[in-house]
Amino acid sequence: MLLGNPNVGKSTIFNKITGLNQKVSNFAGSTINNFNGYFKCQKRLYKIIDTPGIYNLHNSCNNKIFYNILTNKDNVDYPYIIIYVADSSNLKRNLFLYTQVIDLSANIPVVLVLNMKDIALNNGILIDSDELSTQINNSIISINSNNAKDITKLKNKIFYCKKKTSFFLTENIDNIAPNLVSLISKKFNINNIYQCLYIINNYKILFNGENTEYINSAIKNHKIIVKRLQVQETIIRYKFIQKIIQKCILYDNKIVKKYYWYKNIDKIITHPVYGIAIFILILIIIFQCIFTLSKYPTMLINNIFSTIHYLITNNFKNNLIIDLLVYGIIPGIQNLFIFIPQISILFAIIYILEDIGYISRIIFIMDHYMRHIGLNGYSVIALISGMACSVPAIVSSRNIKNYKERLITILVTPLISCSARLPIYILLISLIIPQDTYYYGINYKGLLLFGMYMLSITIVVIYAYLMNKVIVNKEMSSLIIELPKYKIPSLYSIIITMLNKTKIFIIEVSKILITTSVVLWFLSSYGFDYEQKNKIYIKKVSNIEKSYISSLGHYIEPYIAPLGFDWRIGICIISSISAREVFVSSMSTIYSIEFKNDNLDSMKKDIRLVKNYNTGMPLFNMANSCSLLIFYVFSMQCISTLIVMYRETENIIIPIIYFIWMTLQAYFASWIVYNIIYRYFM
Repeated sequence: MLLGNPNVGKSTIFNKITGLNQKVSNFAGSTINNFNGYFKCQKRLYKIIDTPGIYNLHNSCNNKIFYNILTNKDNVDYPYIIIYVADSSNLKRNLFLYTQVIDLSANIPVVLVLNMKDIALNNGILIDSDELSTQINNSIISINSNNAKDITKLKNKIFYCKKKTSFFLTENIDNIAPNLVSLISKKFNINNIYQCLYIINNYKILFNGENTEYINSAIKNHKIIVKRLQVQETIIRYKFIQKIIQKCILYDNKIVKKYYWYKNIDKIITHPVYGIAIFILILIIIFQCIFTLSKYPTMLINNIFSTIHYLITNNFKNNLIIDLLVYGIIPGIQNLFIFIPQISILFAIIYILEDIGYISRIIFIMDHYMRHIGLNGYSVIALISGMACSVPAIVSSRNIKNYKERLITILVTPLISCSARLPIYILLISLIIPQDTYYYGINYKGLLLFGMYMLSITIVVIYAYLMNKVIVNKEMSSLIIELPKYKIPSLYSIIITMLNKTKIFIIEVSKILITTSVVLWFLSSYGFDYEQKNKIYIKKVSNIEKSYISSLGHYIEPYIAPLGFDWRIGICIISSISAREVFVSSMSTIYSIEFKNDNLDSMKKDIRLVKNYNTGMPLFNMANSCSLLIFYVFSMQCISTLIVMYRETENIIIPIIYFIWMTLQAYFASWIVYNIIYRYFM
């Protein structure tokens, strides 16, 4: 198991040591994602788990998970060896969590990995590894995670590591609350003194029912203040760590001063005005890249699927299976893969910004502004993660200790435009701006895409401000964050991370897309046989207007007509309640059936030919395309997000009201936009 602080290179080590032999899963009994991977050493197969980076076992949002893993041998994730990764250039801070892990899991062998040794040397930090190993009585290895030879050495170190680490601070910690620790030890039959102290500090999260009441009563009887126990523990640990640092680390002051250049950069990057301007500029560049860099891969994917369509329709006789394949399954798969380049680019850029240390600086910059609207600097992590997916973004809000700020973060995060909205945005923007148009090198499509994200950010600010006025909570809030040193991200890690996240997206979305495409194909291809009186038969129809889906669509059409939508768009909106990205696949399925005789090679071209049955004019124009675009900015079309929202708030009423409210606001916002554009600009 890989443990350590954030920004120490755990993920890089994990990617290097496992290559592509990895998958995503959840910790037992939780919704927290972790990466599982496998590697071989000396003919032995190892499974390795990459855990979320944390600074402190007490202040971790996942402290219950780590406690169960490190103390319960029956836990499926209980590690055979712990690989603790530390930043060589910031060893003092990294050793704090290390000593906690050692004391909590003294029966598990631990390898201390001093990563980024080159950065430490460049910063004038010289570590005596042999002396450090003697001081902490444990196995140590110094590596650069980007060096293949060092990774091989680490594998061998893991293979030969059998030593069980002894306790660090047992005697000193026992003196913090000896009587209470002894009482807890007897109650739960625990011999590990630090484990008893950990239970005292975190009993409300670790237990419920009688155990919680018992510990709470014992704390009151002994007149103990839990927060003071954590402070005392912190002081003891840092005193111990300081003694180790003095014996094991030397500093070359000339080099230290020379390599503190990044502090001058931080004066600009973290400036309250310049920093925000730089952040906005970076966002503009991101969305320009999404359109510009994805152009040729998208064309290639289109050509591949057009070739597949041509080969099947020209070499096989039309029957039920071919009809399902060509007009049901393939359009759904095509319109999943056609947007993979854009989504992959978004994932890659977010990872790069995080790995170079920029995300931490954005948290620092935004904390001051966030507090005015009831959020926390850590809310930025959720909001930026929300650009990829709202589900892990909402889970990441556990880092926010203040209940009010965490609740507001959970409620506003789904408003951020996520990668599931990206295919819809790209499709509709391509309808609004058919050709690639540039102004001084700036792509208008990318600029409009940037505008959609800025609109969602504006909505988040407004809603957070209003919620801050309504929700009452007197709990104080604080932000403690490390600004990591700037570093060049590993190209290998960027590629692996991008591939992994894209693979997860494809696996999760493809299940919904293919199922929805098949259902829509059936409903669009078959209808009622009204020739048989008093009987209903399934009948293959030649015109989609006679299908089941047309009957349903015409029923809802009067309610969505004020938005500029016809029954076909209405069906696509309803089908996308399961997941937003299903909208594009649903459109493809419906329109491919309607235009199957035309043998068109592009869904966008198909859609531009769709006529409004009432007027005979093109269905998609500036007014209803913008209306649909705004609808998906505001709407809550994601069942997974609602489920996670329920799990995190433990209140079923919140996601229900949230879904109803967001649907209503999307309806009225879309109605306003449609009427303004239709009346004044068309």
